[in-house]
Amino acid sequence: YLKGAALLGFSAQDCLVIEDAPAGIASARTAGMQVIAVPTTYPAKELASAAVIVPSLMAVEVQVFQDSLQITIDAPIL
Repeated sequence: YLKGAALLGFSAQDCLVIEDAPAGIASARTAGMQVIAVPTTYPAKELASAAVIVPSLMAVEVQVFQDSLQITIDAPIL
């Protein structure tokens, strides 16, 4: 994740990762990134170290502004 962020010109703390695996969540969090988890591959209880667990990506809405993103979750957080 750090290399990808660097290649895109972003610092780790400015990144948000969407993951479905505990190892990916651990990697992103170790890099200093926030994580939204989706229980597609693993059950929600195994993704508990993510900042938020959503039932599907259909629950996530992203609005793009000139200098930022606004993320809205329209579903119960697991």
